[in-house]
Amino acid sequence: MALKTEEVMQKAMVFAQSQLSNYKRNSIKQSETAFADLKNSMQKDHSYAWSWHCNIAMSAFDEGVDHSTANKIAARFMKLCFDVDTSQFKEYTSL
Repeated sequence: MALKTEEVMQKAMVFAQSQLSNYKRNSIKQSETAFADLKNSMQKDHSYAWSWHCNIAMSAFDEGVDHSTANKIAARFMKLCFDVDTSQFKEYTSL
């Protein structure tokens, strides 16, 4: 029994949607795992967290934000995203 074109298209759409749904679910799960690993690394490795702080601050500084404000922005970002308070690091307090 031959399927009509509409039926074939419908079955193809259902299959494609289920594959896309699986891809999104797996992709989100992988992203969550990667972020958790990154956050864990930030919390355990002071130097690694500080290097991120510096890169964020320099990006703000490059956009014309003054040095002090750029560091405040970076510290807030690090606290909100990674739960790491870089404003308590000795490198920050010596700026």
